Amino acid sequence: VAAVDLGEATIVDAQDFDQLREAARGLRSTAVSLHDAQAGPVQASAVTSNLADSLIRRSIELSISALGPPPCPFSWVALGSHGRREPVPSSDVDSALAWEGDEEDGDVKSYMLSLGSRVCEGLARCGLAADKRGASAGGDLFVRPTSEWRRLIRESIADPESDKGLIVISLFLDGRVLHHGGGASGLRHELGAAAGRRGLLSLMLRLALANKP
Repeated sequence: VAAVDLGEATIVDAQDFDQLREAARGLRSTAVSLHDAQAGPVQASAVTSNLADSLIRRSIELSISALGPPPCPFSWVALGSHGRREPVPSSDVDSALAWEGDEEDGDVKSYMLSLGSRVCEGLARCGLAADKRGASAGGDLFVRPTSEWRRLIRESIADPESDKGLIVISLFLDGRVLHHGGGASGLRHELGAAAGRRGLLSLMLRLALANKP
């Protein structure tokens, strides 16, 4: 526990991405220590998740410091294994960025794209690589206003077999807001419409079983 607390303190104290990268070295050594101590998988994942969350939050703070204050409130959403608090040291980072504003506001969108890209690049230097299939706030597909995310989730529930709708639903069901401010916490309410849709649930079950360990 003391080692984990020390690791988080080092992350919080990092003044730039070079220091953050050095602090991130403790993530893998902590994982090895947990294995050597025969910690259970749930406990090990929880510790790994807490340290990864700290790295992501500090990366966001350092990026804002470089770019200047955001033009409007935004949310950073952890998806996939990081959203479920089940990452392992080799897990990639699925993420999304949402903000309260208009898709057509070019200045705001440019800032958010720069923020997402800078955060993901910083995390990659720390050993937390972004999802290679594009489910990352480091690219424009997963950087949208909250209103656009609501629309996409509704359309995905209505027609899950079109335009990777099933993937969108499964990712956001795992979603967890790490940086609050852009209204993304309300997206889970939209997902409530998936309950009771037996056809959709069958498709999700098929997706879950598609890749064997």
